[in-house]
Amino acid sequence: MKLNTIYSYLIIILFTPLIGKLINQIYLYYKMHKKFENCNLLYNLVHRLTPHEFEIWCSEYLSNLGFTNIMVLPIGPDAGKDIICEKNSEKFYIECKRYSPNSYISSFQVEKLLGSMISDNIKNGLIITTGDLSKEAKDTLKKIKKPYNINVITSNELSLSYSKYILKLN
Repeated sequence: MKLNTIYSYLIIILFTPLIGKLINQIYLYYKMHKKFENCNLLYNLVHRLTPHEFEIWCSEYLSNLGFTNIMVLPIGPDAGKDIICEKNSEKFYIECKRYSPNSYISSFQVEKLLGSMISDNIKNGLIITTGDLSKEAKDTLKKIKKPYNINVITSNELSLSYSKYILKLN
């Protein structure tokens, strides 16, 4: 047997297990990608984030919705706002709440955001939550007089397909 043939067999014997492991990892990655691609609720992904990570995620989400000049406020007392941004030359205060599906935004949280808006003369507010609004919070929102306006994006509106919304890496 020639020396080149022996080296060829030796290389095949040594690298076959590595190639098998590589193929297995590629297959596992593909299965995981398909699982996330078929996930019908974006909520399932964002619920795993910490509250501050959720605020950062919300800033990316707002960017995809057309908001600009997005600034995530530091961790700590926020006076009812987590993000300050603009859309169509109007300033917005954003409150982000990562809650479990059966948790509700209270009227106090709506009033806290509204108080921040009034004190800084900001006309527009937005609450983004993975939970929902309590009846009292809905009533409070109905009572808000012009020129102030607070909209809400709840878990129902976050039910986007994962394949339609993926965070862009910088």
